[in-house]
Amino acid sequence: MASEALRDAMARFARAKGLPMDGAAQRSPRLPVYGPTHGTAAQIVAAEIERGHGDMVPSGLLEMAGVTRAGADAAAERLARAAARAGVPEAFRSVAPDCSRNALLGAAEPRGVWVSGTVGTGKTRQACAWLLGWLSAHDDAAAAFVTEADMLGRLHGAMARGSATDPDALLAAWELADLLVLDDVGQGRPGQWDASQVFRLVDARWRSMRPTIFTSNLTLPEWGQRLAQVCESTARAVVSRVAGSCDQLVCGGIDRRIRR
Repeated sequence: MASEALRDAMARFARAKGLPMDGAAQRSPRLPVYGPTHGTAAQIVAAEIERGHGDMVPSGLLEMAGVTRAGADAAAERLARAAARAGVPEAFRSVAPDCSRNALLGAAEPRGVWVSGTVGTGKTRQACAWLLGWLSAHDDAAAAFVTEADMLGRLHGAMARGSATDPDALLAAWELADLLVLDDVGQGRPGQWDASQVFRLVDARWRSMRPTIFTSNLTLPEWGQRLAQVCESTARAVVSRVAGSCDQLVCGGIDRRIRR
C-alpha cells in the first residue's frame, strides 16, 4: 500500500542517516498517505506537517529538517528559550539577532561594549540584538541580561535578614555568565555598598576575560565622575577595567518611544 511504502521510505531514510525513529513512528502499523516520498528532509517534513501529520514524522527526520512537529523553526524556538533563560525582556526577544560583534565578543581577548546615548535611542534594543546574535551562534552559552537597578535591588534583598538567597551566589551567576548585558548603568545615585558590588562584578569579569555589554545614558567618563562622588579610588578602578576591555559607542537620534 502507498502508506506502507511511505513508511518504508522514511525508515530507510532514517537508517541511512543514522537517525532514530521515535516510539510512535516505530509502533504505527501505517502512516497517512501524503504527497512526496522522496526529496530533502525539509521537503518531506513540510509535506507531512501541511497535511496535519507532523506527529507521525520520526524525530530524527524532524531534527534533520530543523523544524518542530508544529512546523516552527527549531533554531528560532531554541533561541527564544535561551533568551528567556538569559532574562532578556520580553519586549526585546523578537529583535533580529545581530552577529556583527560575535568575533570580538569571542576573541581570545574579548571586547565588550559601553553603549551610551540619551533616553530612547535604542541602546537596550541593540544590546539585546548582540546578545541574541551571540546566543544564535553558541547553543551552549550561558548568557545573562540584568539592569543595574535590578541587580542591586536583588542583592540588597538577599542581604536582608531571613532571606534564603545567598548574595554571593547571586552575584556569581552574573560574574560567570559567558556574556552579560548590564543595562541602564548609572541610572541612580549609588551608595558606597552599591559601588563596591559593581566593582566586584566588573573586576571578576575583567579578570576572567568574560565580555560585558553595558548600556547607559552616561558616557564612561561621566559614569566615572558619578562613582567618584562615592569613592574616587573605586571609580578609577572600575572605569579603567571597563575602558580597557570595551569599545565605547554612542547611540544618537531622538527618543524612539515617543510617537510623533
